[in-house]
Formats: sequence, structure tokens, C-alpha cells
Amino acid sequence: MAIYSLKETKQPPQSQTKAVLWLKDNLFSSSSNIALTFVALYLIYLLLPPILNWTIFDANFDLTADNESCGREGACWSFINANLKMFIYGF
Repeated sequence: MAIYSLKETKQPPQSQTKAVLWLKDNLFSSSSNIALTFVALYLIYLLLPPILNWTIFDANFDLTADNESCGREGACWSFINANLKMFIYGF
């Protein structure tokens, strides 16, 4: 008759629980943190689609467009192309 002994339980690898622990410690540690997390997620849900529509989906990517032909329904990327050196180097 064989005698079986229970093996010691092991903790899961740290890489598998690291993200869950971070979420629990930083975003869901108290009731106020839970409320703020959901408010922030709701604001992102409300604000991200219009921002993406304006900056990317409705934007004018014609790099030779002037101010009149660019339109007002989306971002005008010709301004970025014309001032790229100023944005990169500061002059």
C-alpha cells in the first residue's frame, strides 16, 4: 500500500499575476479609486471617438491644401507639413 503525501502549494509565476495585482493595488484599492476609475473610463469612452474622428478619419491629408480649401470638419495636416522643422527643432 502506497502512502501519498500532499505536495506544498506553489504560488503562480509572478509574470502571470503582476498585471492583476497592479490593477488591484492602483485602480481598485478603495471605493473612491473604483469610482474614479470608472469615471475616467467613461470620459475616455465619450471623448476618444470625436477626437479620433477629427484628427484622423475626417482629416484633410492633402499636404498642399491652404487654409480655405482645408475645411473645418477635420484636422488640416498641411499645417503640420509646412511647420515640421519648427516642431522638430524649435525654429
